[in-house]
This record gives sequence, C-alpha cells and structure tokens, in this order.
Amino acid sequence: MNVEKMTNSGVREFERKCRIGHIERAQKIGVRFVVTSDSDVQLKLHPYNEHGDVEFVSRSATKTLSERDQVARFLSLLIMYLVIPPIFSIFSLSPFSEIVAG
Repeated sequence: MNVEKMTNSGVREFERKCRIGHIERAQKIGVRFVVTSDSDVQLKLHPYNEHGDVEFVSRSATKTLSERDQVARFLSLLIMYLVIPPIFSIFSLSPFSEIVAG
C-alpha cells in the first residue's frame, strides 16, 4: 500500500493532506476525521474500488454537539430534575410517587 504525505499542497499549518494509493483486499486502512462546520454536513463514502477487489467495512459516523447544544441539553435536564420530583410529591397518588419525589 502506498500512503504519502502531500507537501506544498496549499494546506494550512494545522492541516494534513495525504494520498492513499491502491489498496488490495488483504490490506487494511483506518481513517478518522475530526471536522467542524456551521452547516449540517452529510458524509458520503465511496465504498468500492473499480480497480481491485476491495471490501468496505463501515463504522459509525458520529456527530458531536456544539458547546451551545451541550449547555442547552444540560439546562433542560437540570430543569426537569428540579421540577418533576416536586410535582410527584404534590400528587402523591401511590407509594411510587413518594419514592420518585424523594
């Protein structure tokens, strides 16, 4: 397998650009991308090789939340934690509601 780092390719200091050569069936390569974007980007993979017998095994593509989304999720969970148990204590309909209310 031929993997070469591209130099003088016009990338910024913190970016890396590599060229992956021909990959045969018995060879393996793993790639992990960490990217940021303001828009919702859909990942499109090219899961075959026209020139060789290559099997494509996809792992999951995950998206992380931005800091704003993480804070919003945390605050909504905090509000639910502070509001829902007292509601159960007001409407003590069963022993279960007393357990939930604390």
